Amino acid sequence: MVLGPAEDGGYGLIGMRQAHKALFQNIDWGTDAVAEQTLMAASKLQLSVFRMPKIWDVDRPEDWQRYLLLKEQEAK
Repeated sequence: MVLGPAEDGGYGLIGMRQAHKALFQNIDWGTDAVAEQTLMAASKLQLSVFRMPKIWDVDRPEDWQRYLLLKEQEAK
């Protein structure tokens, strides 16, 4: 499994060779515990995990504003 943890405690990317429904059960979605709970579930399933460097994703209006600021800075 590959997991791209996000700054907010969730993740922006998850990949695996086959689906494992248990990875998405009993997760406190929308909290800062999502990535860690997912990693604990992966451990229980004895999945090999590669953690990517931390990223940020767009979940909320303030995330979108951050994205727009970055795009504006890139355009300069």
